[in-house]
Amino acid sequence: MNLVTTIDQVREVVGNAIRKENTFEVLKPFLNGVEETLIHDLIGQDQLDELASSPTGITAELLSLVTKAIIWNGYLDAWYHTFYQLGQTGISRQRPKDTEGLFRYQEENIQKDILRKADFAIERLMEFLVQHVDEFPKWKESAEHQTGHVYIIATPAALQVSLPEVTKSYRMYLVLRGYMARVERSTAKVTMGAALYSALTGKLKLGTQLDANYRRLQELSAEYVAPATLLEAMPFIRVQFTPNGVRVMNVMNNLQDETAIVDEQTKWLMDLLRERSENARAELRQFLNDTASPAVFPEYFNSGLYVAPGSREWMMPDNCGKKHFRM
Repeated sequence: MNLVTTIDQVREVVGNAIRKENTFEVLKPFLNGVEETLIHDLIGQDQLDELASSPTGITAELLSLVTKAIIWNGYLDAWYHTFYQLGQTGISRQRPKDTEGLFRYQEENIQKDILRKADFAIERLMEFLVQHVDEFPKWKESAEHQTGHVYIIATPAALQVSLPEVTKSYRMYLVLRGYMARVERSTAKVTMGAALYSALTGKLKLGTQLDANYRRLQELSAEYVAPATLLEAMPFIRVQFTPNGVRVMNVMNNLQDETAIVDEQTKWLMDLLRERSENARAELRQFLNDTASPAVFPEYFNSGLYVAPGSREWMMPDNCGKKHFRM
């Protein structure tokens, strides 16, 4: 059963600017789509089922947050689509006969406001769940929650700390997480070794309190994984530059200051990410070699990856093929 079933629920969140006549039938597929995809992927089906059974107390608070997230994100998805209609002569702009058309800047301002509120609603929902995780065992035990905590970068906020160029958006994060497991294995796992990688991700999955060394290991690993993940995803996704950073381009978001990245920008961004990844890998390896001992990160210390500080002679970098500046 879907959680948003009436136009009055929508008007309570969005306001009276939403018409009552026929509007819910227009919004319904977008609202249901958000609940069945985005919200389902965040909180899981068992938690959704619990919210559908007349909850009270703190669960009712969660229902309110989930409902707002569904409505704002569904409204965002509907905003662009409902401006157009199909006819015998092709696609045309649709405007009710009894309304005045909006200027372009007015449309953009409304769309920006909806986008901001949609992202905020998701962030507020997930922050609430994280703060009260023990009070929602269905979410805590769900595959959606457990899967997220397997990753070195478990939230959009953590992604933005490691990669400030990316917006703090669950839409963006969930797209990138599709690439993250493979990237972690080819970056952090290769650099620190399978044993230490297993130890770190095991602690993260169980919610074990990390000591100072493990916290630093996670931070440096995240700084390596984050740019490498976006770099891996770039050939397969469309992104935008927005005032708040890079985000996945949505068909609705055709704002003038949020245009799709052109080829030159794509190359610039990918070059930046590649350099960031290489520097992060070097910093992670330096930290591991400086810190590892029989007592600290023994998995790495006893592996063939460990290099004792100062045990290798410095070698001239191989600059073959690189440009040089000469006086």
